[in-house]
Amino acid sequence: MPWLPRATRLMLDTLCLLHPLGLDSARLSPFCCPAFVGIDWFNIDWANRDMYDWSHPDEPRPIYERLMEIPEYRNRYSYYTKRFVEEIYTEVALFPYFNALRSQIGTYVSSNPYYPLDYGFNYSDFQNAFDNETLYFHTKSGLKHFVTARHDATLEQLQPADIAPILTNVQHNRPNALQELIFTVRAEDDQQVETAELCYQLNGQGNTFCVPLFDDGAHQDAAAGDGLYGVSIPALNGPAVVYYYILASDNNGQQSRLPLCEAYQLAVGGASAPLAINEFMASNDVTVADEAGEYEDWVEIYNYGTEAVYLGSRYLSDNPDNPTKWQFPDIWIQAGEFLLIWCDDDSDQGPLHASYKLDADGEYIGIFDDAAHNFTLVDGLEFGEQATDQAVGRLPDGTGSFQVVAPTPGASNQPLSGIAEPAGRPVVFRAFPNPFREAVTLRVESSGRFRFRVSNALGQTLQEAESQGGQELNLGLPGLPPGLYLLSVLEEGRPAQTEKLLKE
Repeated sequence: MPWLPRATRLMLDTLCLLHPLGLDSARLSPFCCPAFVGIDWFNIDWANRDMYDWSHPDEPRPIYERLMEIPEYRNRYSYYTKRFVEEIYTEVALFPYFNALRSQIGTYVSSNPYYPLDYGFNYSDFQNAFDNETLYFHTKSGLKHFVTARHDATLEQLQPADIAPILTNVQHNRPNALQELIFTVRAEDDQQVETAELCYQLNGQGNTFCVPLFDDGAHQDAAAGDGLYGVSIPALNGPAVVYYYILASDNNGQQSRLPLCEAYQLAVGGASAPLAINEFMASNDVTVADEAGEYEDWVEIYNYGTEAVYLGSRYLSDNPDNPTKWQFPDIWIQAGEFLLIWCDDDSDQGPLHASYKLDADGEYIGIFDDAAHNFTLVDGLEFGEQATDQAVGRLPDGTGSFQVVAPTPGASNQPLSGIAEPAGRPVVFRAFPNPFREAVTLRVESSGRFRFRVSNALGQTLQEAESQGGQELNLGLPGLPPGLYLLSVLEEGRPAQTEKLLKE
């Protein structure tokens, strides 16, 4: 349930057993799973158990109980439980998976001589337990029967209440003084988010300015109507500390503020050099090899100014909290020059090999200034999951926005001229039309269960959908600005294929 806010995940988790992995890694304990699929050793009737009073009376859950005493948290718990039951815990979503699972393991069950030794179950019990009630005292309910019963009971028990807009995942682009400031926030509500605003003040004094946040696909906010709101503010052209907060209201007049009091702070430093992260590749398999013949991650630095810049006092880091992680060698980069840095954690191979690797699952890259300028950010970006041999770069060089480009390490960036399918690779699905305008049809060519994901060049997820093999799926993508997008698919939970989509 990655879309649940952290506090709501905690409330759900404390119904059972919370793993001691910290809040970010909280998940339902495996000890709870049987209760969610109908195993019942003590005649508790899990299908009809009160969702607000789940735990054993002699085993208190103090965190959950205290959270539920706060009306705002209780209402959010109800809101997200309703979403979970209506969107995920449904016959439509789960029954095809159960059928596929039964087909996948049925042959092995029927031929396994040890299977009947487990409580006397036989192959008929195995088949029957997917659809119907069973005869065994601790498994009275089959999978589908339990899901339907639990789904219906939960909806009957729900105590929905009008909630204020939920604001999460506030992000910015870590700009320098010469770059525009981009802010995004995710806002959702049980009704409709009517307005969202970013309010900011420079250096903690003077006027406070409030500007609207948009969810229209045209303000750094991904796709229109996806709940991600964005806005850009012109470059400050000088160092400053930006104090800011988010306001939102829904159509019932409920209001939210994030943070609840005071404000976030964003330090914008004065960049002393016209340097840019111009292009990068976080998973290099066959694109370009270093001097040792190894295919490593790489970052391209570009001097978009008119004079040479000394690099030896500056830094390249994959961690904004550790700006001095790797220092450039004692060299100059000429005006208009492109410099390739290998991120391979192999400094012994030469001065242009950084002391870390890039993470293809997504992370950060930044150029940081010298000590005299307090290690201020010169240029940087956060990126999401990257496909193998995919290059992301600025168009035009140095100052343009990031997008998927044709790999040109050490040279000027070039747009992708077409969409070609690599030869010799098994085709899991086909997407058409491509280029597209408002929607894409996906035709799955093989059997199994598939999950599709559409993302932009920085790995931000714009749309997700699921399908069974042999089916066609119409994927609506309205409101996206023209450009190149990535369509990736997981087959039975494993990466299977990635294609490029071109929006006209």
